[in-house]
Amino acid sequence: MADSGSVGALGWCVEPEATTQGKERSDAPGRFPCPRDVTGGAYLVSVLPSVGRAAIVRAPEFDSEGRSWYSMGDTEVLVDEWGEIFAERGRMPDLERSRRNLERSARRSRRAIEDYMVHNCLSKMWTLTYRDKCWSRAQAVADIHDFVKEWRTYMGRPFPYVWVLEKHKDRSWHVHMAVHAGLYTDKTQLQKMWGHGLVRFDLSKKRHHGESRNDFRRLSRYLSKYISKDFADDSDMGTHRYEVAQGYQPEKVSHRFESLVDAIGYLAMFGVYKVVWDSLSDPKWTGPNVRIYESP
Repeated sequence: MADSGSVGALGWCVEPEATTQGKERSDAPGRFPCPRDVTGGAYLVSVLPSVGRAAIVRAPEFDSEGRSWYSMGDTEVLVDEWGEIFAERGRMPDLERSRRNLERSARRSRRAIEDYMVHNCLSKMWTLTYRDKCWSRAQAVADIHDFVKEWRTYMGRPFPYVWVLEKHKDRSWHVHMAVHAGLYTDKTQLQKMWGHGLVRFDLSKKRHHGESRNDFRRLSRYLSKYISKDFADDSDMGTHRYEVAQGYQPEKVSHRFESLVDAIGYLAMFGVYKVVWDSLSDPKWTGPNVRIYESP
């Protein structure tokens, strides 16, 4: 896969009048790039327009869950439409397989949190602490569920949010939470609803508050770092380490193409996307050719 830099307007064409009869296609704005096949082909393009993230993956057909087995010599890997590896088949020590699976789980979780926060413009960050130590993950999860339920009742409506558990060095728990900056709630009221300790708003410079996608990405990466913190010590990592409000996920658009040029042309319809990662630049990569794109 040759390097293209940022995606521009290339591969464009106007469909024949006899075919289109002057009508615009309903599945894309403006002119459509010349695909040989938009339902099949080696290149799958996945785009989250509201998030400004996209991927082009060269792999065989994907199943109903958006996954595909890809052969690499003696090893097979199961990948999704973002090029993420879910599992491997082949000769590998169980400990190494477990370590890789934990790393992948953390990476998928971080990606999901970032997409969710950018889509919903979450920039207000809270830390919910315990006056008495909380040693149980299950108890911390139950407490945050009760808190969110009371908060929704207080506001009189649902709202998007994401929370992440963090374990202290002494192995006790506290909670980090992100909501939209426009979701005003009195801090005293929040602490009353939480009822277990302080609710703190950290104005650290590391959490620069802005309104661009890159600002939301930085905030999400600050929050999601707790997903993989000390992951090697957590055999149940990924089990209630974070949660988001349902019904606010970003919409995904996907199409398959026979050529990379057609795939890049289709992506150009959504704006200027720059390559932020290319599997060809990673000598340790064992999956299909993948490009990850972002738009500012």
